[in-house]
Amino acid sequence: MVKFTALNLSKYQNDVLKDVLGEALEKRIISKLSENSKVKQSELAKYLGVSLPSIQRAMKKLVDQGKIERKGGKRFGYWDIHLNSSDLD
Repeated sequence: MVKFTALNLSKYQNDVLKDVLGEALEKRIISKLSENSKVKQSELAKYLGVSLPSIQRAMKKLVDQGKIERKGGKRFGYWDIHLNSSDLD
């Protein structure tokens, strides 16, 4: 029998871990959007190997930060990327 125990992370460590993972996902999303600005969120989720809600949360955060912007409608629109040099690191 195998028994698994959860890691006992402090709230600070847990928040840092979420931030690091979220930033990595956001960078991967921006990279994919720069390749294909018309990619659908469902395609991003499949390509990046994460759930659709994770993609939606990350993209909403990017929109709120002004890093990406949706141009046009749902069907024929595209994602416009607004990055500073500091965002590329």
